[in-house]
Amino acid sequence: MRDVALAILEDQIERSKSYLEQWRQPIEPLLFETLRAIDHVFCEELFVPSETWKQTKKAQVGLSSWGVNKALSLMVPPQLEGGPFRLFPSTGQTQRQASELLLRCGILQRAEMLYGWLQEGLLTARIDKPSTAMPSGIQTILVLKSDHPSMFGEVVSQRNKRWVSDFTIEQDTPRERDLQDRHAALEAELEKSVGCFGGWGMSYTTTREIDDHFLECGQIYLRRMWSQDLLGREDIIGGEPFNHYLGVLAAIAGRAEKHLCFCSILARRRPELDLRNLLTTFAHREEFITGLAVHLDAETDQIRKLLEPLTLSCGNLHDHTSSADIAWTPIVRSSQDYYILPMYGLDTNPFLFLLADLRARFPQDWFRLANNREKRWLNDLKLIFPGDRWSLNDRNLKLREGKKTVTDLDFIAYDKEHNELALFQLKWQHPVGMDNRARRSAGKNLLDQGNDWVERVLGWLGKYDIFELAKRAGITVKPDVDVKLFVVGRYNAYFTGFSERDTRAVWSDWNHFMRVRVENPRASISELAKILSNEAEELSRAYPGDSYMLPLDSLAVILNPTSEPH
Repeated sequence: MRDVALAILEDQIERSKSYLEQWRQPIEPLLFETLRAIDHVFCEELFVPSETWKQTKKAQVGLSSWGVNKALSLMVPPQLEGGPFRLFPSTGQTQRQASELLLRCGILQRAEMLYGWLQEGLLTARIDKPSTAMPSGIQTILVLKSDHPSMFGEVVSQRNKRWVSDFTIEQDTPRERDLQDRHAALEAELEKSVGCFGGWGMSYTTTREIDDHFLECGQIYLRRMWSQDLLGREDIIGGEPFNHYLGVLAAIAGRAEKHLCFCSILARRRPELDLRNLLTTFAHREEFITGLAVHLDAETDQIRKLLEPLTLSCGNLHDHTSSADIAWTPIVRSSQDYYILPMYGLDTNPFLFLLADLRARFPQDWFRLANNREKRWLNDLKLIFPGDRWSLNDRNLKLREGKKTVTDLDFIAYDKEHNELALFQLKWQHPVGMDNRARRSAGKNLLDQGNDWVERVLGWLGKYDIFELAKRAGITVKPDVDVKLFVVGRYNAYFTGFSERDTRAVWSDWNHFMRVRVENPRASISELAKILSNEAEELSRAYPGDSYMLPLDSLAVILNPTSEPH
């Protein structure tokens, strides 16, 4: 049955690809309208009451949000043309076309993901044929159900990323309050600064005070986003400290916060205006670069260079759209002379775009800087094991048999109060989102290397003993010391398709470990281990799994139907 289901799904995927190729018209006006549709999908929720949005838009928006990469790959011009920017109002007809493109691209992207899962044996398949003709034209129904204990294991890391974001917001509360007070003082000026353009668009003026205020807003907003720790602030990449890229990104984020503020004011004042005509805008490239250089007191050539890895263009289009991980671009270069300035990437996580671009653009620098990551992580670990209660070894300790290295320990923490020893393997990872290939690679690497490490460490301890290990680590332990092994992934420890973890160790993502440690500062190592394992198991078990329907011409694909006819 699986082979038949794969053949049916593959046929419809190929048909969808061929159909979407007919939409390929990579010219600036259509790219602009496509980005308007993308911004609308991701940002409309900011302007609509939450319950209303959930009831009327959530399902379609969920599918459309997956269509970003395929839509951009069809619409970004393959070469940069000259000429003026054509600004036009977004109307019902163009909106329907752009929304349909985005939705069809999203359906195709999800169908390809389900095909990968089915191919890996993560889903079961059943083929139904309706007994009577359906008005929709659906002739075949492919019912897919989760069939692997690891399915949707990523919910564990997602929950803990949210915790870190919330924790950062809590830490920034005093600055946020100060910003709110300053915003209130600026409110009257902001109201006067924005107006309607041409009866359908938006225009506004600004001042240095307004720009500085929103620059700080951008800095605060960016702090809550994950993955920016992949490089250190002073790491040199592409000839510039990473911090310089972050400074430019903060300025662009501040500009986006300002734009959203003016959108909110005008939408409240003129509710008949269409959000698509307000959210997405454009700028003359050289004017934008010059303005940014003036605001940041930098040279224009330097700003031009720093903007490249923050900009989607024909030159890096394939790097960012060939996978299923969404290209959260802050800027799109649409021609020789113009940028389009979408909101969706800056509102969600532009670090993912920046880091992916830097990795592709400067591979030698990226490889060199990988050596700095573990040192930063070890410093983070030392911070969450403070005080005289703990004896720590943050030097990589090689476990040898004679001259042969069996394995190594990245970090050791001894709890003198409870006579417990924690041995750590730390696994740096590149951010993984929705891309099947990246998920399989990251999951396999973590399990293969983590399981091998556990086996080697326990084998070494069986041949020698924990006192020999403690001696080599320079740590004094008491008799009957309890030992726990921890395999910690920087961003994720649970991947769909990979459940064969060696249970003699505790597996955790770094955010989860950090959260449990912060929330339970007096807990022993064994208590931390129990909490981590129990929480991960409970989160995975409680998550009901994704459930949705994909219409693919005459085929309907249903994942995890919530009800079925008897």
